[in-house]
Amino acid sequence: MTASRYDHWRANLAGQKPPIHAGDPQCGYYRYMLGGVAVAAAIWIAGDGSMVCRIGGVGNDCRDCFYSPTEKWVQLARHPISEDAARVWFETGKWPHEAAAATPEPSAPVNEEAAPAPLEAQGPRDAVFGDNSGAKPTDDIFDAISREATVEIEHTTEWLERTKIETQAQADFAGDKIDTLRKLWKKADEARAAEKAPHLQAGRDVDDKWRATLAALDQASAALKAAAIAWKQAEDAKRERARKEAEAARAEAAAKGELPIEAPPELPPPEPIRIGGTSGKRIGFRKVEQVRITDIGKAFRHQAVRSDPRVVAAIEAALNDLFKASKKVPAGSEKYVIERAA
Repeated sequence: MTASRYDHWRANLAGQKPPIHAGDPQCGYYRYMLGGVAVAAAIWIAGDGSMVCRIGGVGNDCRDCFYSPTEKWVQLARHPISEDAARVWFETGKWPHEAAAATPEPSAPVNEEAAPAPLEAQGPRDAVFGDNSGAKPTDDIFDAISREATVEIEHTTEWLERTKIETQAQADFAGDKIDTLRKLWKKADEARAAEKAPHLQAGRDVDDKWRATLAALDQASAALKAAAIAWKQAEDAKRERARKEAEAARAEAAAKGELPIEAPPELPPPEPIRIGGTSGKRIGFRKVEQVRITDIGKAFRHQAVRSDPRVVAAIEAALNDLFKASKKVPAGSEKYVIERAA
């Protein structure tokens, strides 16, 4: 008797516990936990000879998704269900004991060609994200993607806890899972951006409304501040000239012996110049002492400078730019290779 692609599933359903190998999916009907809810799944050979895996959706997200059978096989393999149960679920979104309102017609025996065709032809029961049949509430989209993410993350965590990658099949499975997680991340990020877009646009509209008024106020304030600073600088220069003239006169008098025996006490320094404060906030000025590099070689001799992580990071960034431009390793550095996943 010719072996059927469904033999593994039949044996599994009969409780014979056939061996399950990661990376070797088998045709059949299975139960899949999606965010804590049991849904139907099916694996079959499509008309073009490729193996297909279909998993149902739940709740407001009642779309059915198609996945790589290799990726989902380990999760599905230990939970076979009858063909009738799977067909009822795909037709109604409920399990047979839940679908009391309508009893499904008996299905034909499982065979290589005909069995999966109705599942493939039936298609999704509802709209897919991003179609034109009507937008779903953002909370429903968030809940659906969060449930899907929870399932994928839990499966990944469980698989990593019990598996050490030692074979090509296991590495391929990990690669497929990475691709699934990346696609799910992209779907989640697109949903986040779509939900956020109206708020961003509303914020931009508010900014546009106030931009001209705020800019005009800033411009007027800046013009006044520039004029006040120019006046202060002129006053500072005037005071400095008066101080130097007084010092010169004092020095000249001392040279001629015209200074009194007891010189009068020096006057206290003049009050700093301040602007405003009569009816509003005073504009204050303060001096901030800073340093600039005049000799980078001498500056770099300081241990605190050489060991500062900010300095090291800046120098490595500059060296990498030089290396990318010239393909030559700059003096005082070495080339090393890091491997990053594409």
